[in-house]
Amino acid sequence: MKTLDRGLLSVMALVVLLLLLNTWFAYQNIRQMHEDARIVFALVMVLGFIFLLRRHLLARERNANAIYEQRETFRTTLASIGDAVMTTDTEGRVTYLNTVAQSLTGWTQEDAVGRPLENTFHIVNEQTRAPVENPVARVLREGVIVGLANHTLLIAKDGTERPIDDSAAPIRDRGENTVGVVMVFRDVTERRHAETALQDANTRSKNGYGNERQPWSKPTRNIKPSSIKVYLPA
Repeated sequence: MKTLDRGLLSVMALVVLLLLLNTWFAYQNIRQMHEDARIVFALVMVLGFIFLLRRHLLARERNANAIYEQRETFRTTLASIGDAVMTTDTEGRVTYLNTVAQSLTGWTQEDAVGRPLENTFHIVNEQTRAPVENPVARVLREGVIVGLANHTLLIAKDGTERPIDDSAAPIRDRGENTVGVVMVFRDVTERRHAETALQDANTRSKNGYGNERQPWSKPTRNIKPSSIKVYLPA
């Protein structure tokens, strides 16, 4: 942007300079100059203007190409991340989803872009089923990094429910102004199953150790000496 501004200022400065020169020559009785000299002077001014304008347009094109390449690199990087990534603008409207986010939410890039995040990212508490506050709204409100509470379920477009971990952070420009929000989340279903299985195993182990009797610890019936009979060989 700075290069573009410098180029535009150069063009404007040349135009002002040409106007000043034209005014100066007018006061110096430029009409008395030879007609050929006036034509040469006019051609020089026109060529100078064309040169600076072309230089400005080329710099503008180079900057546009650089911005496009950076944007494509950014999109490629987000698309290759193993976690789901969504971005929004300052109004909380979706601007981008990578392929993982599309898979988990059930929304395609074309259908989700421009919609409020609440429409495409429906989350509830796993235990109470109560709606969970949109993390993007809090980021925009407070300007801080926000993480989801435990036991949060993501309900996809088709009704599929998945436990997720999530964090959201503001996107800032060079002036530290918030221009959007990026949200990263992942499906933790397998981890939740592993944690549940481990808890069940620990519970069974504790119960078994406390309640099971060893074979030799089983109480035996009292044996009276009078009930024992011994038979001797004849």
